[in-house]
Amino acid sequence: MSLTLSEARCIAADVVANEDPTIEVLGVTRAEGGSQYTEVILTIRGCTTEPCRIMIGLNRDTPEPIFRQEVQRQVRHHLSEHRKNLGRPQ
Repeated sequence: MSLTLSEARCIAADVVANEDPTIEVLGVTRAEGGSQYTEVILTIRGCTTEPCRIMIGLNRDTPEPIFRQEVQRQVRHHLSEHRKNLGRPQ
């Protein structure tokens, strides 16, 4: 059974809150055509150097623990790239 968009948003919000309190979930949307592919749109609060918005793609047709791990993996990757662009240690 697939996660609903609401469930995906709640899970993503929980994961990012634990990962970095400056990240906020702006929204969750599904791809056209009723796909289980979902995009989660995040922002980095207080960000002054682009990119300040992060979009991660996820499959809602996975068990919740796997969904959580994938949110965390992608957020960590994007934050690492963001910090690298700012010249900050990871």
